Amino acid sequence: MSRYGYFWGCYIPNRLPHMEKATRAVFDALDIPATDLEGFTCCPEKSMLKNADHEAWLLTAARNLDIAEDADLTLTTPCTGCYGTLKGANHELTDPAVLARINVRLAKVGRTYHRGTDVKHLLEVLWDDFGPQTLRQRVRYPLTGLRIAVHYGCHLLRPSRELGFDDPFAPRKFDQLVEALGATSVDYTSKMLCCGGLLARSDDQAQAEQMCRVKLKELATLEVDCLTLVCPSCTMQYEYQQATFARSGEVYNVPVLSYMELLGLALGLEPDDLGISAHRVDTNPFFARWQELRRRQDVLAGHFDLKGLTGCAECNGCRNDCPVNLHDPAFVPNQIVRQLAEGDLDGVIASKAAWKCHECYTCADRCCQSYSMLDILRTVKRLSIERGVVPSGIADGIAAVRNTGAMIAGSEAARKRLKLPALAKSGAKELETLLEE
Repeated sequence: MSRYGYFWGCYIPNRLPHMEKATRAVFDALDIPATDLEGFTCCPEKSMLKNADHEAWLLTAARNLDIAEDADLTLTTPCTGCYGTLKGANHELTDPAVLARINVRLAKVGRTYHRGTDVKHLLEVLWDDFGPQTLRQRVRYPLTGLRIAVHYGCHLLRPSRELGFDDPFAPRKFDQLVEALGATSVDYTSKMLCCGGLLARSDDQAQAEQMCRVKLKELATLEVDCLTLVCPSCTMQYEYQQATFARSGEVYNVPVLSYMELLGLALGLEPDDLGISAHRVDTNPFFARWQELRRRQDVLAGHFDLKGLTGCAECNGCRNDCPVNLHDPAFVPNQIVRQLAEGDLDGVIASKAAWKCHECYTCADRCCQSYSMLDILRTVKRLSIERGVVPSGIADGIAAVRNTGAMIAGSEAARKRLKLPALAKSGAKELETLLEE
């Protein structure tokens, strides 16, 4: 794992400090080595400053990059704008002539940049140093059952020749990191739409507001639990602008949470550890669902391996292997596991669907993890028996073994006809004594 230097940029520490708080808390929880560095300035921002004076933009970025190079640290930033600038500047500085020209000017303040600084967005850190599978293993409270909409933003992905984070028009990495927490990443039509925030700086506030509305209207219709993003400019557009809409009676009720806040909650951090109270759009509906989910998971944790349960719910690897499902399409074991992972133990038990599993071991032998669907359904059956919610045939079979030591009574007449010896004396009394509580 690399050692990192935080590059916070301008907006996060000054306008959105809760994003900084959540990032620091998650990095600490994951033992990611990161430190603050002195001397940074604005990255600087591309759409305004780069167009005003390209050379000044590149020189400013190179100076920031050199600070990290002197500290022998990889730069990580939660700001997609800073990410685009610093990685883009690094790309331009691969030209030896450009680097030499910039270093002539850097020498004025005693600096020389050797292009030795790597730049990673915090999502890139999580993807490269952990990956979805490893993060899934670190999750303490899976967000299973929550429907979350991902907003990538423009500058996390493009220009792809400079950034190379993901497919610029059909990305999946952010979605997979959300799914690693157990949540469902909801697909939607306006997913790749630009937030439109910079239009306000171009004196077109009305168009900026309209672009914001498009996504909020769709997500409100889809009734997602929240919108998640990683860009401060997009955050101000979708949260601050949404709060402004609400003050005039235009209410969408779409909570906006950074990915680091979601990850922190899944890791078991408390909302106060993540600065949640700083949000301007009401997060109470989200947290009401989250708290109920967490309560249910605490109940499940007493009976199930939560990581294994979540992994089974997301896998689907043996979905088409169940012989009962082949003849009864209504019986889909993975749906039962998913319902359970969402915390609905009572509903699973009440349905009695788990009893359709005949324990043929097909799924168990094909399972790629050590906690199979069979293990899970057996636990459901045990809990069902404890609650007395059992099909009558199953209940009769259990009672028969306990009372007589056999599932069914023998037929001496049938044995005599076949000239078989009489049944050996049963050990039912001894078994009854043994099983007494």
